[in-house]
Amino acid sequence: MTSTSVGNEKRMRSLYAEDASSEEVATGEQVQGLEQLEEKVSLPAALRRKANWSVRNLWCDGQTIIVEWVAHLPPRRSGSPRPSLREIAIHEIRNGKIVRERFYYDASATP
Repeated sequence: MTSTSVGNEKRMRSLYAEDASSEEVATGEQVQGLEQLEEKVSLPAALRRKANWSVRNLWCDGQTIIVEWVAHLPPRRSGSPRPSLREIAIHEIRNGKIVRERFYYDASATP
C-alpha cells in the first residue's frame, strides 16, 4: 500500500461509517462498506484530477448535507469541448459520519 493510499484510507475512515452506503442513481451502481467505497473513489480519480470542480450551492441541516457540484471537464482529444457535468450529492450523517450518500447527475454527460 502506498503512502497516498494510506492517507486516503485514513481520510475515508474519518468521514464514513463502517457500513456506509453510496449510490450513483443515474447508473444504479451501489456499494456498501468502507472497502467498497475506497475502491469506488479510486476508479474515477484520473477524471477528478483533470476536471475543475466547483460548488454552486450547499445546504446543511445537521443530519443531511446537500451539495450542488459543477465539473468543467477538459476538452476531448479531438479538441471539441465537453459539456459541464452537474451533480447533486446528498450525504446523510449520523454520529458525525456519513452513513449514506446518493449522487444525481445526467449519466450521458460523463466521458
